[in-house]
Amino acid sequence: MSKDTTVARAGRGVLSPMQSVFQDFTEENLTAVTKLTSKCFGNSLELLLRKILSNPVRKQIVPAGCVGFKDGKAVCFKASIVRRLYLGKTPGFGIAGSSFCKDPDGCSLPILFEVMERGEGNQYQSCLSFGNTFIYVSAKFYELFGCYPGTKSWTEMRFGIIHPCRFLWLLIRRKVFHLPQPAPHDAFKLAADEMRAYAVSGECSVRRVMDFDSRFDAFWSLYLAKNLGLVLSRDRETLEWLFGEDVRSGKCVLLAAVRDGNELEGFIVLRPMHGSPDRWQIMDMIALENAPERMDLLLRGARRFLKKETSAITLESTGFPDFIQPVLSKHMPHLQKTGHNRFEWNSNDPEVVRVIEQTGNTRDSWFFGPFDGDYNL
Repeated sequence: MSKDTTVARAGRGVLSPMQSVFQDFTEENLTAVTKLTSKCFGNSLELLLRKILSNPVRKQIVPAGCVGFKDGKAVCFKASIVRRLYLGKTPGFGIAGSSFCKDPDGCSLPILFEVMERGEGNQYQSCLSFGNTFIYVSAKFYELFGCYPGTKSWTEMRFGIIHPCRFLWLLIRRKVFHLPQPAPHDAFKLAADEMRAYAVSGECSVRRVMDFDSRFDAFWSLYLAKNLGLVLSRDRETLEWLFGEDVRSGKCVLLAAVRDGNELEGFIVLRPMHGSPDRWQIMDMIALENAPERMDLLLRGARRFLKKETSAITLESTGFPDFIQPVLSKHMPHLQKTGHNRFEWNSNDPEVVRVIEQTGNTRDSWFFGPFDGDYNL
């Protein structure tokens, strides 16, 4: 059962107290939460909420957020996505915030603050909280609470043009003829051929992979063996949860840098934008030792795959540390400002703050990417 806490809030009449009840977000109150999020975000959030509830870490830490009720109605909600992380070789947990919302007609500030506090409570065993999809109002709200902003890359979106002629036609269509963008369509239909290489460097080649097989276990072990800074876990169970079904169905594309046909040196996950399937986005990218040359190979393979196998107009990227931006700019040279920094992080542990301030935005760490929050959900 969900854990309930009831707090009496004084109303205008002494005989009519309002009851504020706070519950952990679980499957039991999904319907109530969906009604609230539909009011705030529309009807598209239920699948995201179900995915948050399927997080494998919930086998160890059950709560997935906090729900505030008033008079039996959900009026405030914040999802807390517990993620495994490593500071060097030391494992821990962090919380990625998501879907923070309130009913504009029924949520008082005390309820909002209580949900915010409980959503990052000690029950999560967390040493770090972070998020990467904040709208301007939310970003300013978290700034007031002392949260730290992300890298400069979260104030802009990079993009590279894949098919120039199609890009030019779309531009003319919108700017000259004032027509809407073409209707959504299937991004591509392709059965993976792992023998086909999209980029090659020495004995390493970039190939499409259709499943998170045992090679990803070996990759993660090799990565952690040399990890010096902060990184969120890419264990196979986590990758399967986040991307597995979409990779197998073709909604996402998984490209891996493979050496000698077996050993992985890195991988990249691509996905067409919802409602605009000719705009592709990087959902995750990582390589052994955070090596720029391996990232460069992955990006070369990604661009060639999109050009050869899809109707993609652009490849887009948001986030990632400063040291990798020159590699990203080589493949995605165009910039578009987002208007504000959409990443925030915070910790009550001074040592964690010190480590992130000193190494979080260096080559020692692999943080501040789309993977580090709910951007890729």
